[in-house]
Amino acid sequence: QALCHFGSRCSLSGEIAVVHVSRSTAMASATVHETNDVAEVTAPTLLGNEEAAATDAAGKKVVAVAQAVAPAQVPDPKAYQPVARTEDEDDGREPSYLMQFLLCATAALEGADTALLPAAMLALQEDVGLKITDLAYLNTAQAVCTNIAAPFWGILADRGILERKTILIIGSLGQGAVTCMLAVITILGPMIFLRALNGALLAALRPISNGIIADMTAESKRGKLFGRVQSSLMFGMFITSLVVVPIARKEILGIQGWRVAFVLIGAVSLVVSALLYLLM
Repeated sequence: QALCHFGSRCSLSGEIAVVHVSRSTAMASATVHETNDVAEVTAPTLLGNEEAAATDAAGKKVVAVAQAVAPAQVPDPKAYQPVARTEDEDDGREPSYLMQFLLCATAALEGADTALLPAAMLALQEDVGLKITDLAYLNTAQAVCTNIAAPFWGILADRGILERKTILIIGSLGQGAVTCMLAVITILGPMIFLRALNGALLAALRPISNGIIADMTAESKRGKLFGRVQSSLMFGMFITSLVVVPIARKEILGIQGWRVAFVLIGAVSLVVSALLYLLM
C-alpha cells in the first residue's frame, strides 16, 4: 500500500493502492492514468465517507477513501414545484352524461326523502295520532344518524373496502326498503328506529357522489357539476312536496294517501338502485 496526496504518483505493490484524501475535500471523483508499473492517481475531491473505485485496463484496482464528511446538498426549490395542468388538459375532464344522470338521480332521491315526512306531517297526526314532538323525534333521529354515518361511508370508499358503485347501490336500495316499511308501521318506537336507519343509508349518497365528481371533473367544471347535483336535490324536494301534500290526507284505492306516497318514494329508490347496478 502507498499513501498518496493530490497530484502525487505512487507505485502499486500488488493490485490495490489506497489513497487517503485530506479533510478539506468536499466532493470528488478519482482518475487513474497507468504507465507500466506506476499508477498516477488524481483525486481533486471525493464524496465524504464513500469509497470510489476505478479499475484500469490490466485489472488493477485503485481505491480512494475520503476521510472528511461532505456537507449536505441543499435541494433546488424549483424541483419541488407542482406541475401545472395545461388549459386543454384541465378543461377536458368531466363525467359522461350517463354518469351525470345517475349522480343527479341519487341527489333527487335524497331530496325526495328529505321532503317526504314534512309533506305528510298533517296526515300522520290525524291517522296515526303522532304529535308535533313525535315528528321532531323522527327528524332528529334521521339527521343525527346521517351525520354520524357519512364519515363512515367516506372511509369505506377512500380505503377501497367497498367500491363507490356498491356504496351507492346499498344506500339507495336500503333507503327504498326502509321507506316502504315506514308505510306500514305506525308505532312510534319502530318508526324512530327506521328513520334513524334511513338517515344512515341516505348518508351514503351525497359524500360518494361528491367524491366521484371531484375525481372525474376538471377544476374549471366542478362548480357546474356540483350545481347540477344540488339542483337535482332541490328538484326532488319540489316534486315530492307537490305530489305528496295533496294526496296525503286522501284515500287512493282504499289506502291512505300518505302510505301510498311512502311506497312511491320507496319504489323510486329501488329503481335508482337498479339503474346504478346496470348502468354505472
